[in-house]
Amino acid sequence: MSSLRTLATAKLPVEIGSVEVAADGSVTRSTEAKPVRFGFEAFGAKFAGEVGAARRLTVTTDLGAMPYTIEGRDRRIDLAHIVAEARQALIGGTIAITPQQRVVLTLVDELEAPLTPSEIITAASMLALRAQPWIALTAKSASQTGKRG
Repeated sequence: MSSLRTLATAKLPVEIGSVEVAADGSVTRSTEAKPVRFGFEAFGAKFAGEVGAARRLTVTTDLGAMPYTIEGRDRRIDLAHIVAEARQALIGGTIAITPQQRVVLTLVDELEAPLTPSEIITAASMLALRAQPWIALTAKSASQTGKRG
């Protein structure tokens, strides 16, 4: 009966992370904030998302590898220009080249209360939509060797 009482007395809507299910199946109020991690696909890219305690949503995706000069000098130059332009024009995010020569897109948004599944899904979708032109541009230039996403 305590599980029902916990849910019945919870402020609606029930926020993600505000309740926990114990190993015995009982529901209790959460005493500590834990990050919410999830994944989704959009526009051919596999995103990893996380919402931390400060309601900060971060989504990232690996867009591919910088092509080696021998694979395509022009593609490498084009991709470097796209990354440089995105650093100035992409609102709420950035495209960076890792030390391993991977092209990584990172997007960030501050979420409003209450932190519900629909709030997270909507915000993540909006970030992916905002990045769609950059995803399309990099897809033509990035090498697809290795795992994308």
